[in-house]
Amino acid sequence: MNEKQKILDALNGLENCFVAGGAITSVFTNAPINDFDIYPKSTDALEKAIEWAFDGGWNSHASSRALTFSYGGGAPQVQIMHFDTFETAEKIFDAFDFTCCMGALDLDSKDFVFHNDFLRHCSQRFLSFNPKTRFPYASARRVQKYQDKGYTIGQAEFMKILLTCQSRPLASWEDLKEQIGGVYGEQLVIPEEKEYSFEAAFEALGSLQFVGAKGGYTSLEEALVCVSNREIEYFESDGQVFAKLDETFEPVGAKPKNGKLVSLADMFKDGLFYKVVKKDGEYYRSIYYTNFVYKIGEVVSSKSPYIFVCSRDSIANRYKHEFNKHKAIVELRADYDDVVYGSELKLKKCHVVRECDISEFEQLEDSAA
Repeated sequence: MNEKQKILDALNGLENCFVAGGAITSVFTNAPINDFDIYPKSTDALEKAIEWAFDGGWNSHASSRALTFSYGGGAPQVQIMHFDTFETAEKIFDAFDFTCCMGALDLDSKDFVFHNDFLRHCSQRFLSFNPKTRFPYASARRVQKYQDKGYTIGQAEFMKILLTCQSRPLASWEDLKEQIGGVYGEQLVIPEEKEYSFEAAFEALGSLQFVGAKGGYTSLEEALVCVSNREIEYFESDGQVFAKLDETFEPVGAKPKNGKLVSLADMFKDGLFYKVVKKDGEYYRSIYYTNFVYKIGEVVSSKSPYIFVCSRDSIANRYKHEFNKHKAIVELRADYDDVVYGSELKLKKCHVVRECDISEFEQLEDSAA
């Protein structure tokens, strides 16, 4: 089996992405592949790549640039780059620091894409610097790593690194961490209690140490809200953040990176909610508490202490997963003060408005036919 096929097999199911950098360099320098750096082509591809990576792996490290996934058993790690999206391999190469890294494999076309100098500089083990890279300070640090592997760098190339760093001065501890901290989740120990200055930075770098990598996200939902660039609606209730990743709001551990704050009052301004019930003649009973009755035109209050309901967006999914053959959907109206949002949407009391025809819900049209 050739090396390209090994990569494709290892990343089977991953689409709309490139694998680039070290893994491709390893193929052409006859070195073992330690990890795969994944560059999604779009925001949607990024989210699907993260979902793919969570299937069988765990997010062991997280940084401002990438999420690292581990799989155990000696399998290579997977780094999913989230600091941008990359429609073309050339955009990836623009972000890279050395031409010997500028090789990519398009997981859709299954074709290699190379910078003009990639193969030559790989074979020569020569470091030619790209001044367009976003992280020149990290490049200066990486030179020694490459030299330890037998690469060489000329004076002119090293001066290019220094001049590029000079053109992008560091103005804060955050800038320093962004540039010096690695893709793989390294945490730089710096004295953030001190005001940032060149002198303070020199002192910190003089005792430079890297502690273990920052832990990753524990769930797909948490990872998506923290790294996805798409606008995600969210609100806060009782100290908990709820984000709308699909059709419903779910509790998450942090505010979305690109969040749009909405209020509960705006979300439920029409005061309408929906519930799956068991139809029993002119009555509608709770499926799980059959003595609890919903009657059209009447106000009901729960004794449990809440009535669990759904929004219009989420009721179809709830209906599909209820297997009672006498199931129906009723529409409820409640005042905003009677709405409670925790891990689920709940009401203190409500007015039973009507039975809904399931054809009203686009997702249930097949059921109505």
